[in-house]
Amino acid sequence: MCFTLDVDRRGNISIVRVLGDLDVYTAPRLDDCLQQIIAAGSTSLAIDLENCSYLDSEGIKALIKARGSAEERVRLSICGARGTVLRVFRISGLDTIFKMLSSTDDLPDG
Repeated sequence: MCFTLDVDRRGNISIVRVLGDLDVYTAPRLDDCLQQIIAAGSTSLAIDLENCSYLDSEGIKALIKARGSAEERVRLSICGARGTVLRVFRISGLDTIFKMLSSTDDLPDG
Protein backbone atom coordinates (compact mmCIF):
# COMPACT_ATOMS: atom_id res chain seq x y z
CA MET A 1 0.00 0.00 0.00
CA CYS A 2 1.09 3.54 -0.71
CA PHE A 3 2.13 5.71 2.23
CA THR A 4 1.35 9.41 2.29
CA LEU A 5 1.65 12.21 4.82
CA ASP A 6 -0.49 15.29 4.37
CA VAL A 7 0.18 18.33 6.54
CA ASP A 8 -2.54 20.93 6.96
CA ARG A 9 -3.32 23.82 9.28
CA ARG A 10 -6.59 24.64 10.99
CA GLY A 11 -6.01 27.92 12.78
CA ASN A 12 -3.09 27.27 15.12
CA ILE A 13 -3.42 23.48 14.88
CA SER A 14 -1.01 21.52 12.67
CA ILE A 15 -2.72 18.38 11.39
CA VAL A 16 -0.67 15.49 10.03
CA ARG A 17 -2.80 12.96 8.16
CA VAL A 18 -1.33 9.47 7.78
CA LEU A 19 -2.48 7.34 4.87
CA GLY A 20 -1.32 3.72 4.69
CA ASP A 21 0.83 1.49 6.87
CA LEU A 22 2.91 3.09 9.63
CA ASP A 23 5.76 0.63 9.98
CA VAL A 24 9.53 0.22 10.01
CA TYR A 25 9.75 1.57 6.46
CA THR A 26 7.47 4.59 6.81
CA ALA A 27 7.83 5.63 10.47
CA PRO A 28 11.05 7.60 9.81
CA ARG A 29 9.13 9.86 7.41
CA LEU A 30 6.48 10.52 10.06
CA ASP A 31 9.17 11.09 12.69
CA ASP A 32 10.93 13.67 10.50
CA CYS A 33 7.65 15.43 9.74
CA LEU A 34 6.57 15.60 13.39
CA GLN A 35 9.98 16.76 14.62
CA GLN A 36 10.03 19.57 12.02
CA ILE A 37 6.57 20.76 13.05
CA ILE A 38 7.49 20.71 16.75
CA ALA A 39 10.82 22.46 16.11
CA ALA A 40 9.02 25.16 14.10
CA GLY A 41 7.15 26.13 17.27
CA SER A 42 3.70 24.70 16.67
CA THR A 43 1.65 24.84 19.87
CA SER A 44 -0.97 22.30 18.84
CA LEU A 45 -0.41 19.14 16.81
CA ALA A 46 -2.95 16.54 15.74
CA ILE A 47 -1.98 13.23 14.17
CA ASP A 48 -4.88 11.92 12.11
CA LEU A 49 -4.76 8.11 11.89
CA GLU A 50 -8.21 7.66 10.34
CA ASN A 51 -6.65 6.26 7.16
CA CYS A 52 -3.75 4.49 8.83
CA SER A 53 -4.25 0.78 8.20
CA TYR A 54 -1.39 -0.67 10.26
CA LEU A 55 0.78 0.43 13.19
CA ASP A 56 3.89 -1.40 14.36
CA SER A 57 6.49 -0.71 17.06
CA GLU A 58 8.43 1.75 14.87
CA GLY A 59 5.27 3.77 14.34
CA ILE A 60 4.61 3.74 18.07
CA LYS A 61 8.21 4.85 18.65
CA ALA A 62 7.76 7.85 16.33
CA LEU A 63 4.59 8.88 18.18
CA ILE A 64 6.20 8.52 21.61
CA LYS A 65 9.24 10.49 20.43
CA ALA A 66 6.94 13.29 19.25
CA ARG A 67 5.20 13.29 22.61
CA GLY A 68 8.55 13.60 24.36
CA SER A 69 9.69 16.40 22.05
CA ALA A 70 6.40 18.23 22.48
CA GLU A 71 6.75 18.25 26.27
CA GLU A 72 4.25 20.63 27.86
CA ARG A 73 4.48 23.37 25.24
CA VAL A 74 2.65 21.52 22.46
CA ARG A 75 -0.84 20.02 22.74
CA LEU A 76 -0.63 16.67 21.00
CA SER A 77 -3.72 14.71 19.95
CA ILE A 78 -4.27 11.42 18.15
CA CYS A 79 -7.38 11.53 15.96
CA GLY A 80 -9.40 8.91 14.14
CA ALA A 81 -7.61 5.76 15.29
CA ARG A 82 -9.87 2.77 14.65
CA GLY A 83 -9.78 -0.97 14.13
CA THR A 84 -6.43 -2.65 14.68
CA VAL A 85 -4.65 0.70 15.06
CA LEU A 86 -6.91 1.67 17.97
CA ARG A 87 -6.45 -1.81 19.40
CA VAL A 88 -2.66 -1.29 19.46
CA PHE A 89 -3.17 1.92 21.45
CA ARG A 90 -5.47 0.17 23.94
CA ILE A 91 -3.38 -2.98 24.39
CA SER A 92 -0.18 -0.98 24.89
CA GLY A 93 -1.82 1.55 27.20
CA LEU A 94 -0.92 4.42 24.88
CA ASP A 95 -4.55 5.51 24.89
CA THR A 96 -3.92 6.68 28.46
CA ILE A 97 -0.91 8.89 27.64
CA PHE A 98 -2.15 10.46 24.41
CA LYS A 99 -5.24 12.62 24.06
CA MET A 100 -7.43 10.41 21.85
CA LEU A 101 -10.15 11.97 19.70
CA SER A 102 -12.66 10.25 17.43
CA SER A 103 -11.82 12.50 14.49
CA THR A 104 -10.30 15.84 13.58
CA ASP A 105 -13.83 17.25 13.85
CA ASP A 106 -13.40 16.92 17.63
CA LEU A 107 -10.40 19.27 17.68
CA PRO A 108 -10.99 22.61 19.35
CA ASP A 109 -11.37 25.58 17.04
CA GLY A 110 -7.87 26.70 16.22
